[in-house]
Amino acid sequence: MVSLPGRARFNGQWWLRHAFEGHRYFSIWDGDNEVARVDLDEQVCADEYPGAPTGRDLLEVQFLEVREGCRLEGIGTEIVSMIANANPVGS
Repeated sequence: MVSLPGRARFNGQWWLRHAFEGHRYFSIWDGDNEVARVDLDEQVCADEYPGAPTGRDLLEVQFLEVREGCRLEGIGTEIVSMIANANPVGS
């Protein structure tokens, strides 16, 4: 089971479940405060997304949640940007 600290401020239905093969789970912290959680899926079915790139090195953001009280501050946008920059298509 994926169980991260501070779950009261996150949607437990998303995060208290079995981990899946091919997924990578991240917890993003600002100092001592967990501000976001991300589930990245390495097993992408690109056919589901018209115009999406194809290839072996695709990565899908399966879930991204910003903690209550930290939302609407651009944290989610910054996380997606960081993921995209660290995992360029075709790398």
